[in-house]
Amino acid sequence: MDAGKRLRIKVRNARIGDYAALVKLWKANGIMIRLGDDRDGIRTMLSHNPKLSFVAVRNGDVIGAVLGSWDGRRGWLHHLAVEKGYRKAGIATMLVTRAAKEMKSRGISMVKVEIYSRNTASKALFSKMGFKHYEKLLTYGKEI
Repeated sequence: MDAGKRLRIKVRNARIGDYAALVKLWKANGIMIRLGDDRDGIRTMLSHNPKLSFVAVRNGDVIGAVLGSWDGRRGWLHHLAVEKGYRKAGIATMLVTRAAKEMKSRGISMVKVEIYSRNTASKALFSKMGFKHYEKLLTYGKEI
C-alpha cells in the first residue's frame, strides 16, 4: 500500500490560501524565504503556472509541498519540503511525481531542480528518482 493511502494523505493543487502553511513548512525545513517568496510573489507564480504546484495534506494540515513552474522550455521544481515527522514515507516522491506527471501532460519534456550542495536528502531523493546531476553547471542570480 502506498504512503498516501496508508497515512490518509491527500495531494491537491496548492492555492494561495495555503501560503501561511507553506511558509511555516519551509521555515521548519530550512528553506529560506527570499525575494519573490512573499504572498504576492507566490500568488503570481501560482497564477502563471496553474496546477503545477502541489501540497500533501493530512487531517487538514499541509505536511508537504512542491512548487512547479514552466519557463516555456523546461519545467522547474522549487521549495520541496516534507514535515520531519513524515519523511521517508514517500511523500516527497508523490509530490514530485504528481508535478512531473502534470508537466508531461502539458507537453513539457524536461523537469529540473536546483538543490543546495549541502542538502544531502534532496540530492539522494532526486538521484533515486532518475534526475541527472550536472556537476559543472553553476547558477548565478541577481536582484533587479
